[in-house]
Amino acid sequence: MTRWPSPVSRLGFVLFLLAVELEIHGAEIPEIQTDHMEAAVAQLIDATQADLEKNTHSAKAWGQLGMVLHAHGLIEPAIDCYEEAAKQDPSDYRWPYLTATALRTSSKNEAIPHYAKAFELKPNDYALAIAYADAIFRDGQYQNAQDLYKVAIQIDDNQGFGLIGLARIAFIDNDLEAAQRHLQNAREIDARNREIYTLLAQVQMGLGDEDASETSELLAATYPHARILNAPIIEEMQRLSEAAGSFVARGKRMTALGNYEAAESAFREVLARRPGLAFDYGNLANALARHGQYAEALEYFENGLALNPNDVEILSNQSLALMSEGQLERAENNLVKALKLDPNYGHAHFNLGVLRYRQGNHRSAVEHFKSALSTNPALTQAYLNLGTIYASMGKIQSAIDAWKTLERIQPDNAALKEARNSSQF
Repeated sequence: MTRWPSPVSRLGFVLFLLAVELEIHGAEIPEIQTDHMEAAVAQLIDATQADLEKNTHSAKAWGQLGMVLHAHGLIEPAIDCYEEAAKQDPSDYRWPYLTATALRTSSKNEAIPHYAKAFELKPNDYALAIAYADAIFRDGQYQNAQDLYKVAIQIDDNQGFGLIGLARIAFIDNDLEAAQRHLQNAREIDARNREIYTLLAQVQMGLGDEDASETSELLAATYPHARILNAPIIEEMQRLSEAAGSFVARGKRMTALGNYEAAESAFREVLARRPGLAFDYGNLANALARHGQYAEALEYFENGLALNPNDVEILSNQSLALMSEGQLERAENNLVKALKLDPNYGHAHFNLGVLRYRQGNHRSAVEHFKSALSTNPALTQAYLNLGTIYASMGKIQSAIDAWKTLERIQPDNAALKEARNSSQF
């Protein structure tokens, strides 16, 4: 005769079965085929998956795998991981924030509720407020976006992104004076942001101030990059990437910031991860040269040119190292070759202008500096050099005009003040 458990035991038995069923039907760890990936990338993904398998109820473990996948462009499985992390710990703003970030480029409408949830959990995060406001602005929710930009400014009034957002909305509303005021305030915070001048030129033209609009257009061309919002959690995710391309981007950012030691480290990581491409050697060589390590830089430049003898960027950058080592003839050959390959490569014109000036050929130097500016307006140092050359040639008005143009762009340029003082005009 079969004996059934007591009611209490029977309830425990049912709960046990339910627990087993939940375990069986719980979230599945994404299966990622890593055979085709770079070794370092495959190892990181495999190791992170293994950590999650040990503790599938950990929000941190799910989120970590999500960030690793996200950092390597595996968006869909990354979102699955973020959503499971959010289920495990609904109080952590990072998981809806990163979900929204992953959805932002593919589907901004789907990103909005995730931004909303993240902002609900962490309403004092400036970068999150701006990202959320930008998303609803792109969705046409201008009033809500305006309110959020104002909140962002209250969180941190030392950054200009909120002011730029308000200016865009004022421009759409045809309130040009308000748009100009917001942009001028943003310029006081960050005078090198292209986005400010691109919109300001349109606003000033609408207000009928053609001279100011022309100056803003000049500044927009001078500063060719928009500022990137500093979002710590996004940067943390991006730093997890072990892909060679991520280290290239990291090295270029460090080079732009003048941190050549960090750039060198990043570019060495690139060469450790893949067979060197020509520009990989060129990037490392450029970082070394800017750090004053010319002999080693020249070796890597040669490695790059051995793979691609017609790389104009390597030819041009190597010429600077060669000039620093006193090898002017080789530097000249490089630059002449680079400009034959690409007559519109501004950096080669600039570098050849420097070389011609050192050779005492002032007329040729002037032509190359002018060509540098016409092909790449961001090479503003050319205005300073032009003024110096014109002054040495006795062309005082031409020197004044060149320096006045630079003053319009960079009124606080210390080198310009020094050049003027030394020329006494």
